[in-house]
Amino acid sequence: MRSREPERPYVKNVRVGTVLLWVLALGGATAKSAVTSFVLVGADGIDHTYNGVPFGFMDSSMVVIREPGTFVPVLTTAMNDYTANAIHVLQYSGYADNVPDGVGVGHLSVHYADGTSNTLDLIVGVNTAEWSYDRPEEQPYLQHTKIPAAYSFWTDAESSSYYWGHYFYASMELIPKPLSYLELTLDPASYTGQHYYGYSPADAFGIGVSAITLESVIPAPGAIVLSCMGVGLVNWLRRRRII
Repeated sequence: MRSREPERPYVKNVRVGTVLLWVLALGGATAKSAVTSFVLVGADGIDHTYNGVPFGFMDSSMVVIREPGTFVPVLTTAMNDYTANAIHVLQYSGYADNVPDGVGVGHLSVHYADGTSNTLDLIVGVNTAEWSYDRPEEQPYLQHTKIPAAYSFWTDAESSSYYWGHYFYASMELIPKPLSYLELTLDPASYTGQHYYGYSPADAFGIGVSAITLESVIPAPGAIVLSCMGVGLVNWLRRRRII
């Protein structure tokens, strides 16, 4: 049986930590400018940027999974009352080669402090896919589209040769009000009543989230605030009279 995710252990608890970044155009700010801030959840710094969004890989991925001997259908991580306009994630599916396009296999739900929520469906061949879909041994059995990857890494997990493993991008607009927690859930369709399509056993499936970024757009009518950019850079900006 192949590895579900190379060199990243599956755990039930996710450490919550954040890196806060403020991004602005240095060409000159006006009274109508806005500052975009990014919170990297559970990460120590930026590891990758995709479509202008910075990501930091969490120390422990959020993983929901069904396989013989293991069943973790739901995981949550605290959002610490942050407010955001959008959430961006790098995620993947495992044991998914036997799942065809269009099957909803999981849900990413953002719960607000007031009890309301927003949910993004994870659909194979649309916004998620088997992370190892380029593994040579897997090609005869793959049943879904190789959607574009947002992050790729070189691996030889469960293979006689190296190949590219992938994470995929998904995002959801949010209402800018205090957040409570993020919930990752396996859809029952991913582990009940499946028809056996190919390489993987029908009773095995998993979804992982490896990076979470919260994005906020903040009006900046006068002052521009910089955080986590380093004293040296701030002093340089002051000398240039940018701030």
